[in-house]
Amino acid sequence: GFFITLKLYGKFTAIFFGLLLATAAPFVEFASTLTNADVMPLVFLLYLFTIIQYLRKNDWYLAASIFLIGIGIHFEAAFAIFLIPLTCVAMIFRAQKPPIKILIIGICGAILAISSYLLFELKHKFLMSQSVLSLLQSDLAAPKGFEKYTQLSFRVQDRIQALFGTYTTSLFSMDSVLKLFVYVLLLGAVFCLIYRVYKKRKINQTDKEYFFIFLIPILYFGIFIFYPFFLWPHYFLALTISSLLLVSLSIRYIDHRNVYIASLCVLFYFILIPAVRVVATNLSFYNSYSLETEGAYKNQLHVAKTVFDSAQGEKFGYLVKNSAILTYNMDYLMWWLGKTQYDYIPPNTKQPTTFLILYSADSNDRGAYTF
Repeated sequence: GFFITLKLYGKFTAIFFGLLLATAAPFVEFASTLTNADVMPLVFLLYLFTIIQYLRKNDWYLAASIFLIGIGIHFEAAFAIFLIPLTCVAMIFRAQKPPIKILIIGICGAILAISSYLLFELKHKFLMSQSVLSLLQSDLAAPKGFEKYTQLSFRVQDRIQALFGTYTTSLFSMDSVLKLFVYVLLLGAVFCLIYRVYKKRKINQTDKEYFFIFLIPILYFGIFIFYPFFLWPHYFLALTISSLLLVSLSIRYIDHRNVYIASLCVLFYFILIPAVRVVATNLSFYNSYSLETEGAYKNQLHVAKTVFDSAQGEKFGYLVKNSAILTYNMDYLMWWLGKTQYDYIPPNTKQPTTFLILYSADSNDRGAYTF
């Protein structure tokens, strides 16, 4: 993050961005675990670098941006899909039609990036695509406790609240003084920018980039107003990157050395010290998770083989009960063994002969399933 910002905006902005990135609450608090969504901010950071270079009239970076959209789908599709309209907005900001050759190369790169997903879909008769289409086309009942999200008025209120929270989500400490500091900083930067544009009657390249970054969370939550369900925090975890960059650029826009020094002191006191304290107490002194969990791969494979052998060549179905929400581990093993060894793929439904596969209770992995 430091080196990318150094390349784009110079060392002062890079120092602030690096400090904020290293102490951002969404990254520090969940550093003890790693999921696919936690990788999306890194992809988005690279995407921002390429799309800003495209805004600076480096056309070939557009192909890299589109390719990164394909990469992002592997980690958090709910955010990566948003990068498609965001790229279209960048083209509008650029005010120049992109070369067709670069668009084709970028799209081919994105298709290549998601080729494993496409192969999975073909192998499983477009299982995931059908699920997404059914989600969009049918009147699904809202999950218990989330019924309010079917109301457009409530979603508008919820998304606006999330939008304001996004601008301060980079703060490790939710101290009201620090929140006020960030809001004043952002408003001050916007005022300075508007005043400069009005005075010079001209908007320069850096001003365009600032407005573009400022609009990213507005565009995201504006689009997801039409999503009739709860937005889980990991869906928009990557917005932390644009919020950090926006705060860093805002300090630069105020453009006074004393402001830099004062801002560093505030950030050090309210962000760095609490973050280091949490890392020391919650991460460094924790015992590592035990390798024993609800069932290692070999254990699950052994169970799947036992089920097939017990059926003695007869057709059967199976049902799975485990602690997780999804049962795709066992579903995949049953499909794979049926495809490669037993010439029969059992359905995950009740049949005249049905095996009930019960996972053992979780042990020695408290905290591994926090979501």
